[in-house]
Amino acid sequence: MNLNKCLLDNITGLIRLHGMTESRCLSECHIHRNFLSNLRSGMLIHPSFDNIYAIAKFFNVPIDSLTTENQYIGTPLSKTSIISLKELTTITDAYLNLDERGRELIINIMQRETHRINESQRA
Repeated sequence: MNLNKCLLDNITGLIRLHGMTESRCLSECHIHRNFLSNLRSGMLIHPSFDNIYAIAKFFNVPIDSLTTENQYIGTPLSKTSIISLKELTTITDAYLNLDERGRELIINIMQRETHRINESQRA
């Protein structure tokens, strides 16, 4: 998947995840209203770092997560991957109660699982 497609999928996924419109997101990020449509159409070949940074800051996500495949809900997910808000809250609470070592272990497990899934999708 190319960089702009990943970027577009992740931004639109975050927008949907937060229940807002594209125009509201772009307005609040002080980005021109045609940014996403130009990205979609291929008219925008090299999005500016300032725009990517503004969106990452707005959603409080790492910049590189916007350009990494399958990060947010805007990308295809299997039905078995979707969990309820209650389950997500429980998982988040449990994670936050872990010490630093426990959090590191969880992150390592998630990274390995993400890598395994990506490899199986390529095969």
